[in-house]
Amino acid sequence: MDRRTFLLTAVLTPFVTLAGSNPFIAPKTVNPRLNMAYGAAELIKKYGIKKVAVVFMEDSQLCAVFAAALVVALRSRGIDSWYIEGGKEVSKRVKETGADYVYMAYFGELPEDQVQMALDSDLIELAEAKLKVSLIFHPSTVSKGFVNNSVFDETINSYLKSIKGVYAVIRRDDKLLFAKASEISDLGISFKELLKVDYGS
Repeated sequence: MDRRTFLLTAVLTPFVTLAGSNPFIAPKTVNPRLNMAYGAAELIKKYGIKKVAVVFMEDSQLCAVFAAALVVALRSRGIDSWYIEGGKEVSKRVKETGADYVYMAYFGELPEDQVQMALDSDLIELAEAKLKVSLIFHPSTVSKGFVNNSVFDETINSYLKSIKGVYAVIRRDDKLLFAKASEISDLGISFKELLKVDYGS
């Protein structure tokens, strides 16, 4: 067993043992997220990022599973990464890591209005803490419209325009793209592709 497989097994074993009673951590649900985590980690490595705080949505088991897998995939590539739950004092937890980038993993099994509220709340906290990091948004966080909805909030909009960079991992067919915001307006964010990898590679 190689190091990457060993690390992934160690992290996910507690989740998988509960899979029979919880459909959100069953193999058919989790396996695509593992592929996504490895693909996202490869994009982050190719872009040259060295320190990433992976923040998952508070109370979302599926987000937590993905975030754990992403942290393992990043560490196996030599990237410093941290597994952080969103919610109250998330800015403090992120700041303590010294990370340059924050990966926002918000999606999963919870109602969409709850996801939006959690994302907005955590972004506002980062803004109020004046945390000068770059943000990376997860594919579902972008594709389901959560990111574009967030920019309607004036505090979030101003914050995203003030930080070093706003990025996204985007799924397109069998590819994952790493993209950077080319425009942030009151109506949403436009992203420009920078890198591409095969989905799950």
